[in-house]
Amino acid sequence: MRPALLHLMQLPTLSSLKLDYIQNLPVSDLIHSSNLKHLVVENIDFAEEDVLPPSTPPLPPKSIYLREYTAGLRCPAAATKKLVESKHPDGLPIVHFTGLTKITGKCHMQEDIDVIRTIFIQAEKLEEVDLTIFEDLTYAGLAEMLIPSIRTLKELKLTAVVDEASDGPLSGLCHELEQILARGRSVIESLSIKVEVYTDADCKRGDEWGLLDKVLTREDAWLGLKEVSLKIEVQTYGRDDEDDLVEVLNKLPDTQFKKLSTSEAINFKFEVTEECI
Repeated sequence: MRPALLHLMQLPTLSSLKLDYIQNLPVSDLIHSSNLKHLVVENIDFAEEDVLPPSTPPLPPKSIYLREYTAGLRCPAAATKKLVESKHPDGLPIVHFTGLTKITGKCHMQEDIDVIRTIFIQAEKLEEVDLTIFEDLTYAGLAEMLIPSIRTLKELKLTAVVDEASDGPLSGLCHELEQILARGRSVIESLSIKVEVYTDADCKRGDEWGLLDKVLTREDAWLGLKEVSLKIEVQTYGRDDEDDLVEVLNKLPDTQFKKLSTSEAINFKFEVTEECI
Protein backbone atom coordinates (compact mmCIF):
# COMPACT_ATOMS: atom_id res chain seq x y z
CA MET A 1 0.00 0.00 0.00
CA ARG A 2 2.84 2.39 0.79
CA PRO A 3 4.26 2.39 -2.77
CA ALA A 4 0.81 3.32 -4.11
CA LEU A 5 0.50 6.17 -1.60
CA LEU A 6 3.99 7.40 -2.46
CA HIS A 7 3.12 7.44 -6.13
CA LEU A 8 0.01 9.52 -5.45
CA MET A 9 1.84 11.91 -3.16
CA GLN A 10 4.44 12.61 -5.83
CA LEU A 11 1.85 13.81 -8.34
CA PRO A 12 2.32 17.54 -9.01
CA THR A 13 -1.47 17.95 -9.20
CA LEU A 14 -2.02 16.77 -5.60
CA SER A 15 -3.23 19.81 -3.65
CA SER A 16 -5.68 18.25 -1.17
CA LEU A 17 -5.20 15.10 0.90
CA LYS A 18 -7.17 13.28 3.61
CA LEU A 19 -5.41 10.68 5.77
CA ASP A 20 -7.72 8.28 7.60
CA TYR A 21 -7.49 4.74 8.94
CA ILE A 22 -3.77 4.45 8.21
CA GLN A 23 -1.24 2.92 10.56
CA ASN A 24 2.51 3.45 10.80
CA LEU A 25 2.76 6.02 8.01
CA PRO A 26 6.08 7.93 7.97
CA VAL A 27 5.57 11.70 7.88
CA SER A 28 8.51 11.83 5.48
CA ASP A 29 6.25 10.29 2.82
CA LEU A 30 4.63 13.71 2.56
CA ILE A 31 7.85 15.43 1.52
CA HIS A 32 7.22 14.89 -2.19
CA SER A 33 3.76 16.51 -1.98
CA SER A 34 5.29 19.91 -2.59
CA ASN A 35 2.03 21.36 -3.97
CA LEU A 36 -0.12 20.15 -1.08
CA LYS A 37 -2.28 22.98 0.30
CA HIS A 38 -5.08 21.29 2.24
CA LEU A 39 -4.42 18.42 4.66
CA VAL A 40 -7.10 16.57 6.65
CA VAL A 41 -5.94 14.16 9.36
CA GLU A 42 -8.37 11.75 10.98
CA ASN A 43 -7.71 8.33 12.48
CA ILE A 44 -4.02 7.89 11.75
CA ASP A 45 -0.92 6.63 13.49
CA PHE A 46 2.30 8.13 12.12
CA ALA A 47 5.45 6.00 12.36
CA GLU A 48 7.82 6.72 15.23
CA GLU A 49 10.75 6.94 12.82
CA ASP A 50 10.81 8.12 9.22
CA VAL A 51 12.39 5.55 6.91
CA LEU A 52 12.78 6.47 3.25
CA PRO A 53 12.27 3.57 0.83
CA PRO A 54 15.31 2.75 -1.32
CA SER A 55 13.56 3.73 -4.57
CA THR A 56 12.64 7.21 -3.36
CA PRO A 57 13.61 9.97 -5.85
CA PRO A 58 15.65 12.98 -4.69
CA LEU A 59 13.86 14.98 -2.03
CA PRO A 60 12.49 18.43 -2.91
CA PRO A 61 14.62 21.07 -1.15
CA LYS A 62 11.63 22.80 0.46
CA SER A 63 8.89 22.38 3.03
CA ILE A 64 5.18 21.94 2.41
CA TYR A 65 3.36 25.21 3.01
CA LEU A 66 -0.23 24.36 3.88
CA ARG A 67 -3.12 26.78 3.42
CA GLU A 68 -5.68 24.67 5.29
CA TYR A 69 -5.28 22.09 8.06
CA THR A 70 -7.99 19.96 9.64
CA ALA A 71 -7.51 17.85 12.75
CA GLY A 72 -10.65 15.75 12.48
CA LEU A 73 -12.97 14.15 14.98
CA ARG A 74 -10.79 11.05 15.40
CA CYS A 75 -7.40 12.73 14.99
CA PRO A 76 -5.13 11.89 17.95
CA ALA A 77 -3.07 14.71 19.43
CA ALA A 78 0.06 12.65 18.75
CA ALA A 79 -0.60 12.81 15.00
CA THR A 80 -0.74 16.61 14.90
CA LYS A 81 2.28 16.81 17.21
CA LYS A 82 4.24 14.53 14.86
CA LEU A 83 3.40 16.77 11.90
CA VAL A 84 4.52 19.86 13.81
CA GLU A 85 7.81 18.35 14.99
CA SER A 86 8.94 16.30 11.95
CA LYS A 87 11.94 17.68 10.09
CA HIS A 88 13.27 17.49 6.57
CA PRO A 89 16.73 15.80 6.36
CA ASP A 90 18.29 19.27 6.09
CA GLY A 91 16.57 20.40 9.28
CA LEU A 92 13.64 22.31 7.77
CA PRO A 93 10.11 21.43 8.94
CA ILE A 94 8.43 18.92 6.65
CA VAL A 95 5.17 20.84 7.06
CA HIS A 96 5.07 24.60 7.54
CA PHE A 97 1.94 26.04 9.18
CA THR A 98 2.95 29.70 8.95
CA GLY A 99 0.94 30.26 5.75
CA LEU A 100 -2.33 28.77 6.99
CA THR A 101 -5.48 30.70 6.20
CA LYS A 102 -7.90 28.16 7.70
CA ILE A 103 -7.68 25.70 10.57
CA THR A 104 -10.28 23.24 11.81
CA GLY A 105 -9.86 21.38 15.08
CA LYS A 106 -11.94 18.87 17.04
CA CYS A 107 -10.66 18.71 20.62
CA HIS A 108 -11.69 15.94 23.00
CA MET A 109 -8.98 16.41 25.62
CA GLN A 110 -6.74 19.18 26.91
CA GLU A 111 -3.85 17.53 25.09
CA ASP A 112 -5.64 18.15 21.79
CA ILE A 113 -5.90 21.87 22.58
CA ASP A 114 -2.29 22.09 23.75
CA VAL A 115 -0.99 20.58 20.51
CA ILE A 116 -3.17 22.60 18.14
CA ARG A 117 -2.23 25.76 20.06
CA THR A 118 1.31 25.41 18.71
CA ILE A 119 -0.10 25.69 15.18
CA PHE A 120 -2.20 28.74 16.03
CA ILE A 121 0.87 30.50 17.39
CA GLN A 122 2.84 29.79 14.19
CA ALA A 123 0.01 30.89 11.90
CA GLU A 124 -0.24 34.68 11.66
CA LYS A 125 -2.49 34.92 8.59
CA LEU A 126 -5.53 32.91 9.57
CA GLU A 127 -8.75 34.06 7.97
CA GLU A 128 -11.07 31.31 9.18
CA VAL A 129 -11.08 29.21 12.36
CA ASP A 130 -13.47 26.33 13.11
CA LEU A 131 -12.92 24.94 16.62
CA THR A 132 -14.95 22.31 18.48
CA ILE A 133 -14.44 21.44 22.15
CA PHE A 134 -16.14 18.55 23.87
CA GLU A 135 -17.34 18.12 27.44
CA ASP A 136 -14.96 19.00 30.31
CA LEU A 137 -13.12 21.52 28.09
CA THR A 138 -13.50 25.31 27.93
CA TYR A 139 -12.33 28.08 25.65
CA ALA A 140 -9.62 29.07 28.12
CA GLY A 141 -6.59 30.26 26.14
CA LEU A 142 -8.56 30.93 22.94
CA ALA A 143 -7.57 34.60 22.88
CA GLU A 144 -3.87 33.70 23.05
CA MET A 145 -4.38 31.37 20.09
CA LEU A 146 -6.14 33.97 17.97
CA ILE A 147 -4.06 37.06 18.78
CA PRO A 148 -1.32 36.28 16.17
CA SER A 149 -4.00 36.52 13.46
CA ILE A 150 -5.98 39.39 14.96
CA ARG A 151 -5.43 41.51 11.83
CA THR A 152 -6.55 38.84 9.34
CA LEU A 153 -9.16 36.62 11.05
CA LYS A 154 -12.56 37.22 9.43
CA GLU A 155 -14.63 34.15 10.34
CA LEU A 156 -14.75 32.37 13.70
CA LYS A 157 -16.83 29.21 14.20
CA LEU A 158 -17.04 27.71 17.68
CA THR A 159 -18.83 24.62 18.98
CA ALA A 160 -18.95 23.45 22.59
CA VAL A 161 -20.66 20.56 24.36
CA VAL A 162 -22.28 21.22 27.75
CA ASP A 163 -23.07 18.23 29.94
CA GLU A 164 -23.55 19.73 33.42
CA ALA A 165 -25.84 22.49 34.65
CA SER A 166 -22.91 23.85 36.63
CA ASP A 167 -20.91 24.46 33.45
CA GLY A 168 -20.98 27.92 31.93
CA PRO A 169 -23.19 27.55 28.84
CA LEU A 170 -20.67 29.49 26.75
CA SER A 171 -17.65 27.66 28.19
CA GLY A 172 -15.70 30.78 29.13
CA LEU A 173 -16.00 32.38 25.68
CA CYS A 174 -16.96 35.86 26.90
CA HIS A 175 -13.78 36.20 28.94
CA GLU A 176 -11.69 35.26 25.90
CA LEU A 177 -13.50 37.80 23.73
CA GLU A 178 -12.69 40.43 26.35
CA GLN A 179 -9.03 39.43 26.15
CA ILE A 180 -9.07 39.81 22.37
CA LEU A 181 -10.45 43.33 22.69
CA ALA A 182 -7.77 44.18 25.24
CA ARG A 183 -4.99 43.20 22.81
CA GLY A 184 -6.05 45.10 19.71
CA ARG A 185 -8.80 45.81 17.22
CA SER A 186 -10.32 42.69 15.74
CA VAL A 187 -11.43 42.46 12.10
CA ILE A 188 -13.75 39.50 12.68
CA GLU A 189 -16.82 39.81 10.44
CA SER A 190 -18.67 36.60 11.27
CA LEU A 191 -18.98 34.82 14.62
CA SER A 192 -20.83 31.52 14.68
CA ILE A 193 -21.43 29.84 18.04
CA LYS A 194 -23.02 26.45 18.58
CA VAL A 195 -23.79 25.02 22.00
CA GLU A 196 -24.74 21.36 22.24
CA VAL A 197 -26.52 20.45 25.48
CA TYR A 198 -25.58 16.82 26.03
CA THR A 199 -28.27 14.15 26.10
CA ASP A 200 -30.86 14.94 28.81
CA ALA A 201 -28.43 17.31 30.55
CA ASP A 202 -29.45 20.71 31.88
CA CYS A 203 -27.74 24.05 31.38
CA LYS A 204 -27.90 27.49 32.91
CA ARG A 205 -30.74 29.63 31.66
CA GLY A 206 -30.05 33.16 32.88
CA ASP A 207 -27.55 36.00 32.95
CA GLU A 208 -24.62 33.79 31.91
CA TRP A 209 -25.95 34.06 28.35
CA GLY A 210 -26.36 37.82 28.62
CA LEU A 211 -22.62 38.31 29.00
CA LEU A 212 -22.28 37.60 25.29
CA ASP A 213 -24.73 40.39 24.51
CA LYS A 214 -22.70 42.83 26.57
CA VAL A 215 -19.28 42.02 25.13
CA LEU A 216 -20.38 41.96 21.49
CA THR A 217 -22.36 45.22 21.60
CA ARG A 218 -19.75 47.29 23.39
CA GLU A 219 -19.40 50.67 21.70
CA ASP A 220 -16.54 51.03 19.19
CA ALA A 221 -15.32 47.48 19.89
CA TRP A 222 -16.22 45.03 17.11
CA LEU A 223 -16.39 47.49 14.23
CA GLY A 224 -16.05 44.84 11.52
CA LEU A 225 -18.58 42.42 13.00
CA LYS A 226 -21.51 41.95 10.62
CA GLU A 227 -23.05 38.64 11.63
CA VAL A 228 -23.46 36.70 14.88
CA SER A 229 -25.09 33.29 14.89
CA LEU A 230 -26.01 31.38 18.04
CA LYS A 231 -27.47 27.91 17.74
CA ILE A 232 -28.36 25.83 20.80
CA GLU A 233 -28.95 22.15 20.20
CA VAL A 234 -30.70 20.32 23.04
CA GLN A 235 -30.16 16.58 22.80
CA THR A 236 -32.97 14.44 24.17
CA TYR A 237 -33.39 10.75 24.91
CA GLY A 238 -35.43 10.44 28.12
CA ARG A 239 -35.84 14.08 29.09
CA ASP A 240 -38.69 14.79 31.52
CA ASP A 241 -41.80 16.00 29.69
CA GLU A 242 -42.10 18.79 32.27
CA ASP A 243 -38.59 20.06 31.54
CA ASP A 244 -39.07 23.52 30.02
CA LEU A 245 -35.43 23.96 28.93
CA VAL A 246 -36.20 24.42 25.22
CA GLU A 247 -39.03 26.85 25.99
CA VAL A 248 -36.84 28.96 28.28
CA LEU A 249 -33.92 29.01 25.84
CA ASN A 250 -36.20 30.18 23.05
CA LYS A 251 -36.93 33.29 25.10
CA LEU A 252 -33.26 34.30 25.41
CA PRO A 253 -33.41 36.92 22.60
CA ASP A 254 -36.02 38.81 24.65
CA THR A 255 -34.41 38.26 28.05
CA GLN A 256 -30.63 38.13 27.46
CA PHE A 257 -29.88 39.28 23.91
CA LYS A 258 -31.86 42.50 23.72
CA LYS A 259 -29.06 44.59 22.17
CA LEU A 260 -27.99 41.98 19.65
CA SER A 261 -31.60 41.33 18.67
CA THR A 262 -32.22 45.02 17.91
CA SER A 263 -28.80 45.90 16.51
CA GLU A 264 -28.79 47.58 13.11
CA ALA A 265 -25.07 46.91 12.59
CA ILE A 266 -25.08 43.19 13.42
CA ASN A 267 -27.27 40.54 11.80
CA PHE A 268 -28.10 38.33 14.81
CA LYS A 269 -29.38 34.83 14.09
CA PHE A 270 -30.68 32.73 16.97
CA GLU A 271 -31.99 29.19 16.92
CA VAL A 272 -32.89 26.47 19.42
CA THR A 273 -33.36 22.91 18.18
CA GLU A 274 -34.21 19.70 19.97
CA GLU A 275 -32.56 16.55 18.68
CA CYS A 276 -33.90 13.15 19.67
CA ILE A 277 -30.98 10.78 20.18
